[in-house]
Amino acid sequence: MKSASLWLAAVVFLLPTGLACAQDGAAIYRASCAACHNGMNNAAYKGRNVNALTSAVVAGKGAMKPRAGNASLKDEEIRAAVVYMLSRL
Repeated sequence: MKSASLWLAAVVFLLPTGLACAQDGAAIYRASCAACHNGMNNAAYKGRNVNALTSAVVAGKGAMKPRAGNASLKDEEIRAAVVYMLSRL
């Protein structure tokens, strides 16, 4: 019974947070990523690791400048945008 109560509490408290993060990821993607990535073949990222892609965005890769220390985006926001981008594939 105790484990069922803990499970229910987790669902009640974490579900809204997860939905908010997804919505934030979409907004962040549109504002900060879409200008370059909407026209690209993002399918190349399908199946890629979220942590690896987030690290690549923070550090920069290829033509993309590093986002580390970017005053406008925190690492958690970058991760949310990456999760959103991958969810669209």
